[in-house]
Amino acid sequence: MRATNTTCVSAFSVRLVATIIAMLMSGQVLAEEENVVWDHTDVPYGVDDPARQFLNIYLADTTEPAPVYLFSHDNSKTAYDFLQNDADNVHDQGYILVSWESIVQLNSNPQSILTAWSDAQVAFDWVRANAAAYNMDPDRIVIAGRSRGSIASWPLAHSGHAAIQGIYMYNALPNSIWRQEEVWSPVNEVNADSPPIYMVYNPTPGDGNSHAPENAYKIREAYAALSIDDTFTTYDSMKANGFSSINHYFPEFLDSLEPSGPPANMVDDFEGGNSTYPWTENGAWYTSGGTYNQDEIIGAYSAYAGNPAWDDYTFEADMITVNSLDPAKAWMANSLAFRVSDEQNMYFLRLHSNGALRLRSVDNSVNTIIASVATGYSPFAWHSYKIEVSNDSIKASIDDELLIDISDSDHPKGYIGITTNQSSASVDNVRVTQPPGC
Repeated sequence: MRATNTTCVSAFSVRLVATIIAMLMSGQVLAEEENVVWDHTDVPYGVDDPARQFLNIYLADTTEPAPVYLFSHDNSKTAYDFLQNDADNVHDQGYILVSWESIVQLNSNPQSILTAWSDAQVAFDWVRANAAAYNMDPDRIVIAGRSRGSIASWPLAHSGHAAIQGIYMYNALPNSIWRQEEVWSPVNEVNADSPPIYMVYNPTPGDGNSHAPENAYKIREAYAALSIDDTFTTYDSMKANGFSSINHYFPEFLDSLEPSGPPANMVDDFEGGNSTYPWTENGAWYTSGGTYNQDEIIGAYSAYAGNPAWDDYTFEADMITVNSLDPAKAWMANSLAFRVSDEQNMYFLRLHSNGALRLRSVDNSVNTIIASVATGYSPFAWHSYKIEVSNDSIKASIDDELLIDISDSDHPKGYIGITTNQSSASVDNVRVTQPPGC
């Protein structure tokens, strides 16, 4: 978890910011297009002024809680104004768009800037507190803004809160914000806990536009001084390149956030890179073409790897049952084993040839079915399996579809593994990840 930056809005006195004048220029308007049709509008997030402190929500099409794109608009717009194609670039990534209002037009009045900074924090806190009501993930929030919105969101974006996964800004930090750097400078908000950031610009460097892409370079220098410049990215010349959406780079930005997740304890793509956790095998297992294979269909065989002390973890693997001694006997298929103590004590998950997915516990050689669900999947095709264990909770998914969600306490920790029963197997992309702190 990131350390919290204790700098808060109240620390910026009106006296200091009184000299900031003409902070923002109006944002450039793209081609006319219909605004997004919001799922919820005029939702109050504060109690000071409902005419000012409200937000609009565009929901994601997800069953699991969705991450949030918390957006602040530019001076030429309001919280209602968000173009459909821009919104779709957020929506298509499985994010919920939340556009929050504050002081609509920031100006030379220093109190307006202080109010916007304060409102940003209140809106953020409201999203986290009310996440369940809108199927939001309170711990995965991207802070976003355009021109004026980049200023309104900037202190919040660099507050160090662990829920802030990254910053995505368009035409950020226009020229006028830099006129009184001795009073307030965006550079001073950057700290060792600042999250990954994308700063993207419509203009081209050197063309004299008030939203100068060169302003991003000052932030890059601040990131570099803290040795976190590998998390800084900037793009410019969007207009010259024919890009019309402010979120053109949003999918790439999200891809860049992936390494910030918890590190994998074990990764094996069977290209020779897994030297920390070698497999202990029963049978003639071999690697070929980047997969791990066992060809014998008479008998039961296994391969185990990992650490016997692993307790809470996510185990992922791609697997196919290549052949079966008798496909009519549904149980003659491969399994993924987890929390393995030894051959007589473990859990294992098997997709049967009739589509049944069964979770079993082997306790001192006694084999018990603890969950069974009918599916439309076949073990004779490649599928991505995921098993998540946390305390007594066990969740099992195929191709990102959650199929089993139960509690059981038979086995608290152990290795991961692959087992075959009168079947041959190919496996790839094994990955074991423990949550932070484990």
